Amino acid sequence: MRCRAAAGEPPNARGEYSLGLGVEYLAPALESARAVVAEVNDRVPWTFTHPLLKRADFDLLIETSRPPVELTYGVLTDVEKQIAQNAAGLVPEGATIECGIGALPNAIVAALQGRKLGYYSGVICDAGAPAAGALLRRRADGNAGAFRLGRRESGVRLGSSDETHGAAALARIERFVAINAAVEVDFTGQVNAELARGSYVARSAARSTSSARRTSRGAACRSSALAARNR
Repeated sequence: MRCRAAAGEPPNARGEYSLGLGVEYLAPALESARAVVAEVNDRVPWTFTHPLLKRADFDLLIETSRPPVELTYGVLTDVEKQIAQNAAGLVPEGATIECGIGALPNAIVAALQGRKLGYYSGVICDAGAPAAGALLRRRADGNAGAFRLGRRESGVRLGSSDETHGAAALARIERFVAINAAVEVDFTGQVNAELARGSYVARSAARSTSSARRTSRGAACRSSALAARNR
């Protein structure tokens, strides 16, 4: 297997290269790769990733300078704002939350600001950026503010998908609440987060969090019902 690793910024004082804004599948891929080509982008923040690499780990190193792609959110509707407020009220104090990609999950996390919560998630959403402490994420998605959060911040660690989405890892977390957007929810509580008009819209990593979705399915349905009654 040939593996391309995207590294962030030049190495630190110990000569360690980070994987920048995302680890995802790279950690296991690096263990079995026959050749590793690294792109070191001086505009991507150096973050505490697992693993950290040395120059000897690369067969070829390419230096670049280009801004990372930023994820922007649209303006929320009044109904979406109400859903965010209702869903936030269902998150218990002391819970550990996960946030998926999208404007609505981001709005729910924003409504939770000031609460005593842990954050163990596959992504860094914009609203999650102010949350400090022991954080584990698969990658950073958001704007420059979220990207800056991870720069040499020892409280933020980026791990592989096995850590962020593995059922065994998630099962060890007390009061774990997953906050994700769904395509549709029926009246029996079944959630469809994969198919839209016959086409798959979910990535493999998102589908692997089905166990996490089940922990928050009731909350998602109740918040939808509350929003419907408030229309």
